[in-house]
Amino acid sequence: MPTITSWDDPACPIPVDYSREAFGEIRRAALDGFLALPRVGIGVGGLLLGRRENSRTVILDSVPIECSHADGPAFTLTLEETAGALELAAAAAPLLVVGWYCSKTRGTVALSERDLILYEQLCPEAWQVALLVRPRTVEPSRAALCFRVAEGLVVRGVDRVLQPCDPDPAEEPVLPEEPGLPEEPIAPAPPAEIQPPPFAAFAPPPRPSPLRRVAWVLAAAALVAAAGAGFVTRNDWMPRPPLRLTASDSGGQLTIRWNADSLPGIDHASLLLDDGGQPQSIQLDGDQLRSGRYQFERKSSHVTATLKAGAAQALTTFPATNQ
Repeated sequence: MPTITSWDDPACPIPVDYSREAFGEIRRAALDGFLALPRVGIGVGGLLLGRRENSRTVILDSVPIECSHADGPAFTLTLEETAGALELAAAAAPLLVVGWYCSKTRGTVALSERDLILYEQLCPEAWQVALLVRPRTVEPSRAALCFRVAEGLVVRGVDRVLQPCDPDPAEEPVLPEEPGLPEEPIAPAPPAEIQPPPFAAFAPPPRPSPLRRVAWVLAAAALVAAAGAGFVTRNDWMPRPPLRLTASDSGGQLTIRWNADSLPGIDHASLLLDDGGQPQSIQLDGDQLRSGRYQFERKSSHVTATLKAGAAQALTTFPATNQ
């Protein structure tokens, strides 16, 4: 039988209970990802499964979501992996999807813009939660719940120590050794006085050799080439505004708009439309991306649009909902 414990967070509007065994498995998976890539770590994530009992959320199990880390070590899904996660959620019966989790191995422990989009796709119900995990080795791992408040905003609760279900002595924090008494400093010996050779003050400076002059010329040419390459590739490293998507309707004609200045140098993208449960994928070329808009005749009263262009991804719905 699982050991059920209450998640004590006075800011959370939803009473939440959890299985210590389930959270212990999540902690172990997050720690394995943290140790998989030295100094950086790999983020992991998955679905939280459980049930609803008298307006109370009970987390009983979890199932991992496959992530290829195509965009880096963080837990960020491609469109295909997001579709797979939605299929995984649909097959969760007899348990309910009560939330999702992901680990943050570095940076701020908070939901990113992409995390919020995935949260809305996987867990659209107001009572579904998100669990953020910060794995650590020399100190305890910690976790925090994120939840929706009455205004539709997503709020991060207080963080708590995430204890293993069955403590493993090999995972006990390694504490630094007790410092001993400081040793007496040893004064360095004075440097020996170096006498210059006779007439050294009047010797002319050595002339650079031809080989050194050639090295200087090559170094200058390399700097010029690097500056030119930096200018040519400026679209790859210059900061750009985040991709944003909006939807507007005029007599049944739905127009999807995006800020084209956030996609410099990108010549193709995918626009995934879900029109009343009927998904379709539209491939956009460079001219269509630079136009900043796509128009079509909607078939239903609810449409979800997701634009993926390179590493950028954004989502919007019609009619608009709080993300």
